[in-house]
Amino acid sequence: MQQRMRAQFEKRPPKVMVVACDYGDDWAGAGLMMALSKARPDITFCGLGGYAMEKAGLRKGVSTRISSLGKRNFIQNLKTQAQVEKADVLVTLGTSPLVLDVAYGIKKQLGIPSIYYGVGDNFIDNVKPTKRCFEHIMAVLPSEQKRYQKLDLKCSFVGHPLAEELTEYMLADNIKPLHEPRRLAILLDDKPALIKRQMMMMEYFIAELRYRVPNVEVVIPLTAKHKTRYFEPYTSLDAKYVRGSDRHMALSKCDAALSSASLSNLELAMLSVPTVLFNIKSPLDNTIEKIFGRRNKGFSINKIAEQDIIPELEYGSVSIDSLVEAVCPLLNDTLQRRNQLSALHEIRSSLISGKKMASASAADIVLSYIS
Repeated sequence: MQQRMRAQFEKRPPKVMVVACDYGDDWAGAGLMMALSKARPDITFCGLGGYAMEKAGLRKGVSTRISSLGKRNFIQNLKTQAQVEKADVLVTLGTSPLVLDVAYGIKKQLGIPSIYYGVGDNFIDNVKPTKRCFEHIMAVLPSEQKRYQKLDLKCSFVGHPLAEELTEYMLADNIKPLHEPRRLAILLDDKPALIKRQMMMMEYFIAELRYRVPNVEVVIPLTAKHKTRYFEPYTSLDAKYVRGSDRHMALSKCDAALSSASLSNLELAMLSVPTVLFNIKSPLDNTIEKIFGRRNKGFSINKIAEQDIIPELEYGSVSIDSLVEAVCPLLNDTLQRRNQLSALHEIRSSLISGKKMASASAADIVLSYIS
């Protein structure tokens, strides 16, 4: 099979199959594809992704909607696509356990090199399946490289792709002047039931905060998962909603942020926004999410740093008063704010690998398997 693949490679341009198993990895997959195209203009792509990956040159083959196909048929369709398209190498992205099934299924059927790009927290405890599925792991966190290498898994730290997406908004140092009036970002969960509970709390929180910090402006950044109808009952809330291309710019101009603990807070660290996390999920909520596999798998700055850089209010200690007390020091020039800005700067620096951006470093590794 390998000889047949090499013979096919001599007659046609190389083809990379890129599969983003999670919705949020579309932009990272697109960045990798653009870096590959820049280094090798004749390269082509197939696989699974969203709008950004399609714009970068992704060719979709057979239907790949897991919601309508079921897991087994979903993987079979991807295997069929890889065979029809004659892919030379597979790159998978995402934190879903589905990544292992996709990688193993395609690698077993076609015998092509398989590479993982992203955070593999879900795989680190499954050493044998991970070795069976991947020739190479391209880690986006320096700590993961060390963990994988201890387990005798081939792993390279390439840097975090979010850094290149936010380059124009990132600070060069840890100095972030305060605005007048102050600006606070509030990042909410994307599940309707939690949004309802959080928004009811935010109405009282904002009113109380303005007694302590007069005229503070509130920004609520939204993602594609936030539906407009979720917020229609709260039109009286004095806040500005932003989404799309305005999201990063609005966040970069905020003096502090209050974020749901279940969300990724890496974006806030990259943009040097001092943050307080709050958790209103009950133990029952967490149990239900664990049973049905609905837990958010975001980046936690405290986990990356292996220390509590960002204060977090746990379930049971979240109240209007506790939120105001935690946020106010970050909206003023305090030692707490300066310390957090310094710590965020160190984290940001650690997530950039050398002079190359993550996508370019990852592209070099992928090309080494087809060149």
